[in-house]
Amino acid sequence: MAPKDSIIVIKIGGSTLENNGTILEDILLLQSKQYKPVVIHGGGKLINKWMERQGIFPRFVNGLRVTDKDAIDIVVSVLAGVINKRMVAEISNAGGKAVGLCGIDGRIFESTIQNPLLGYVGKITKVNDQLIHDILGAGYIPLIAPIGINVTGDLEGSEFLNINADTAAGEIASALKAERLVFLTDVEGVLDVNNQLIEALSLEQGRNLIESGIAKQGMIPKLQSGLTAAASGSDVSIINGNTPQALLHSVDAKRIGTIIKKR
Repeated sequence: MAPKDSIIVIKIGGSTLENNGTILEDILLLQSKQYKPVVIHGGGKLINKWMERQGIFPRFVNGLRVTDKDAIDIVVSVLAGVINKRMVAEISNAGGKAVGLCGIDGRIFESTIQNPLLGYVGKITKVNDQLIHDILGAGYIPLIAPIGINVTGDLEGSEFLNINADTAAGEIASALKAERLVFLTDVEGVLDVNNQLIEALSLEQGRNLIESGIAKQGMIPKLQSGLTAAASGSDVSIINGNTPQALLHSVDAKRIGTIIKKR
């Protein structure tokens, strides 16, 4: 069980957002128990819908979205606008206090072009966490959309960069020295070659799953990010966010999903 007053970084996937069940309720309960939740959210499904309305069809490389000039404005609008503010409103209507942010605010995520083949996708080069600490200290829950500020010299055509939400969650957890990082997704956890749940992974076993190709698509950045956070000292869980009270069970150290063991 995580100690009281500890920071818990929670990554909510876009697929889980559409059927959030008890997630927001669980986050408020964690805060009422003196934990300090920090939420990073995705929004891939809604981004896809908005892109398709514009005749733009999503492309992915190793689980990472290819974001061209036409797509970046849609990504920013959906993540930092519609989804982020909807979550703030839902928490507010449930009696909680939240502040909606993206990585541009307070220069939380300074980033550069990760790979020209991915377009306007950023690699985080620095996390400025003071604003997050200030918000937590004021008793609010930070809800952060994974958009980075482009610090590339010539900006490469965009001030914004799309950051993979899994990657952003791991970077935030490491910077904040979070007690726990929880990935809420739409599968039970990390699966082996026979599609059976792996309940616990060492850092080496996690790397082997990626290198062997057993981990696929969206699970790759989750594992990579989780391994980074675990190596920095955070407890890491990958769980099915559609299961009622899954987040609470994970924080209470009940066996659920996949745990990545700390170094």
